[in-house]
Amino acid sequence: MKKTALILIALLMAALVIGCGNQVIRSAEIYMQQNDLIKAREVINQGLPTLQPGKTRAEAYYFLAKMSNDEITTINARAKRDSADVAKQKEHFDSRLRTINQFNIEADSSMKNDNSFKGRIDTLRTNLWIEYFNAGVAPFNDHKWSNAIQAFRLAWYVDSTKNDPARLIGEALLQMERGEEAVGWFTRAIKMEGSTPDFVSRMDIANFYYSKEKWEDAIGYFNQVIAIQASDKDDQQRQKMIKTVQSQAVANKAICLDQLNRTEEATRAYETALKAQPDNAVLWFNYGKRQFEVGVDDKTAKDEKTKRLLDAEKSFKEVIRIDANDADAMYLLGLTTFALEQYEDAEKWLRQSLKIKPDNKAAWMNLTGAVGNQIVALGDKGNEAKRKELLRKLEELTAEKKKLGIE
Repeated sequence: MKKTALILIALLMAALVIGCGNQVIRSAEIYMQQNDLIKAREVINQGLPTLQPGKTRAEAYYFLAKMSNDEITTINARAKRDSADVAKQKEHFDSRLRTINQFNIEADSSMKNDNSFKGRIDTLRTNLWIEYFNAGVAPFNDHKWSNAIQAFRLAWYVDSTKNDPARLIGEALLQMERGEEAVGWFTRAIKMEGSTPDFVSRMDIANFYYSKEKWEDAIGYFNQVIAIQASDKDDQQRQKMIKTVQSQAVANKAICLDQLNRTEEATRAYETALKAQPDNAVLWFNYGKRQFEVGVDDKTAKDEKTKRLLDAEKSFKEVIRIDANDADAMYLLGLTTFALEQYEDAEKWLRQSLKIKPDNKAAWMNLTGAVGNQIVALGDKGNEAKRKELLRKLEELTAEKKKLGIE
């Protein structure tokens, strides 16, 4: 009998607790229907200590989250009303951040107690995220970077599991020349990438370090981009984008290695890049310049010199094929053929270079050397007519250099 009485008392107490919980929720609902969110929140906060963990407590936190969501909507309306007031916009932005943080705490507390309201909370969060993300797209496309960043930041704080806002904030900051901040946001985006690798954020970080001549840091991120494997789940557009970005990553990595004087690695990287980009004049030029510099280095063995110089010759000719007016490529091609002791070719390319850039003093000096070496190559028993022609050229070059003040 005594045991039965205790059970009855426990059941009665449980019923009282459940009734109390329902009363708290129902009272709050009434105030919410009357649009008195302050009173509704007050009722729930006062009643929370009496609610047992579980579904009822989850429902209480859900209603708090819903009220925070409604409050954010009200702040949004005020922000639109005060769109021309910079000070007010700052105030509204800070207010939204605080309320979003409150919403997230309340939503998470609800789901920790019970998952019954997860669907409704996810809907609130998703709709809020979409609203802020979409609010950032138009100013981003119009290059109104500060406005875009503000909206994307709000979207990020609503749901930081989605990495698009972080990546776009980073891109906007890059446009504003706030590169270090941009790297921070790109890093956040990468951390939230999930199963789909964020090759765009990695490439943006790599290119930023590249622009700042932080070659080692750039190489690290270029390597990450190059290592990404396209998935069968990726659509054709994404697969194509990955290949395009990776091709550029290989090219930029080659230049970084070149700048670090890591000759063999640079050479291999250039060769790989040029297979994918045979019409990239910048790549051909840089590769040719690298091969030329190694080819004329005293430390390079004779056979290796010839191979390097022949590679350089081919590279500069490819540049000229792509851009027939590239005076720099013509000049270096002149120097390369000079080093190969092809003095007639050297003369031809140096003259073509000087037609475009007549103030290149080094080209004038090397042109004189190319003509002089042709005379030497003839020897004492060479073609006399050709010797006279070369001597005439030499006189003309001497006179032209004197006119230009070149000694």
